[in-house]
Amino acid sequence: MWIENLDRDGLGFQEKEKQILFWTTAQEEKLLIQYPGKETVPNSRRRARPWDFRPKLQRACGEYERDLSFKDIWDILIEAVEGLSRSETIYARALATVFYRMAFMCDHQAQRDGITYQVRTLSFRNGGTGTTESPLYQEPFFPFYAYSLPSDVLRELSEVFNDLGNMSLDAFLRYNELLAWNEDCKYHFRSVENEKGWIQGIGRVNNLLTHISVIGFALGDVKLSDMLMRFVRMFGVSPATWKEIRLICGDFLDLG
Repeated sequence: MWIENLDRDGLGFQEKEKQILFWTTAQEEKLLIQYPGKETVPNSRRRARPWDFRPKLQRACGEYERDLSFKDIWDILIEAVEGLSRSETIYARALATVFYRMAFMCDHQAQRDGITYQVRTLSFRNGGTGTTESPLYQEPFFPFYAYSLPSDVLRELSEVFNDLGNMSLDAFLRYNELLAWNEDCKYHFRSVENEKGWIQGIGRVNNLLTHISVIGFALGDVKLSDMLMRFVRMFGVSPATWKEIRLICGDFLDLG
C-alpha cells in the first residue's frame, strides 16, 4: 500500500520518472527504487500494472549497475556457493536462512512517523536513450516496515560473501528486498483489481524461497529435476519445500 500511494502525477515510464534513495552501504553504494516501471505500460501480453517499479543500485563512482533479473540473481548465488570450500558451506546455509527470514519479513522493523528520504526526478529524451537527473532533495513519507539485517550477521557473512555480482553483501540483500517488494506490489494490484483478499504466500515469498532452492541446488541438497519441475508447474518460480528448507538451512532454522 505504501507503493500504491506514491504520488505519480506527471510521471510516466521513460518520460519522467522518480527515484527514492533508501539506503547507502558502507561502500557508498546507493539503493534506490525508480518508478513508474515498464509494466505500467500495457502491451499485447498483459494489462498495465500501475504500481510497478524497479530497484536501482548506484555505485560510489556514480555509475548505475544494470538492472538485474532473477536469472542474474540465481547465477550470482550459484557462482558464490560453488566457490566455497567444503568448510565454508555452512555460510551458504546461513545465507539461505537470511533469505528465509527476508521472505517472511522477520528482520523488518516498523519506522517511526515523520521519516524523510532523498528523492530526485529523471527526465528522458531521445526515446529514453538520454536522461537528465535533478539534484537530490528531501521529501517526507509515511512510515513502513523497513528491512534491517542484524549488523553482526551482516558483518560475519560479509567476510565470506564480499563480492556478489560486483556488489557488497549488504547491497545484494537490499537489492533483493526491493525486488521482492515489487513482486508483492504486482500481486497486490491483481488482488485489488479482482477484488480478492491479500495475496498470502505468492509474490515475495515464492521468489525468495526460490533463492533457497538455488542455494540448495548449488550445495547438492536439491535435485535439478525437482527444481526444474517446480519452475514449470509454478510459472517461473521454484520455492523450496519445507523438507528442503530444513535440510538447506540446517541448525540455523528452528521451525519447531
